[in-house]
Amino acid sequence: MVKHFNVEDFRFNVEEMRIDVEGSRIDVEEVRINVEGSRINAEEVRINVEGSRINAEEL
Repeated sequence: MVKHFNVEDFRFNVEEMRIDVEGSRIDVEEVRINVEGSRINAEEVRINVEGSRINAEEL
């Protein structure tokens, strides 16, 4: 299932972003983020994946 995220009035401001993947796979073809004039404010964003799967419906 392909997830599309259309965000308006959202801001991306990330000082530190980390993606740690061990024994896992992220299929970029199934993940699309479309942002127009947006912003995410975060001091630190981390995604740790170890042989697991993230279901976008649960986010």
